[in-house]
Amino acid sequence: MLAGVKGPMKSENFHNADHPLKVVVELAETGSGGRHRPVVPGENWRPDMYLIGSGRQFWGQIDFEDLAYPGSTQEGWLYASYPEDLSNQLVSGAKIRLISGAQDVGIATIW
Repeated sequence: MLAGVKGPMKSENFHNADHPLKVVVELAETGSGGRHRPVVPGENWRPDMYLIGSGRQFWGQIDFEDLAYPGSTQEGWLYASYPEDLSNQLVSGAKIRLISGAQDVGIATIW
């Protein structure tokens, strides 16, 4: 259970960002456990997301305008849904660990 939250999390306990957040995503190389194929524009990529530092999870989708290849650094847009108490942590410079299955697939930094 999340700190400061009593009972199970419900959809009404989450807030959607008013606008997408610009992020710079460093995708892990395939040989380091990253994806085997690029993220395609329009894919609706939704890896598990954890704020580095606090380890708190939130939900979101990252969209890219161009193919984002494993091992590359690419600008994109994060559409986030998060518990209210995280709103002051999704700020410029915040780093987000991106996980797919059990693999770290990248790091996103809010612009």
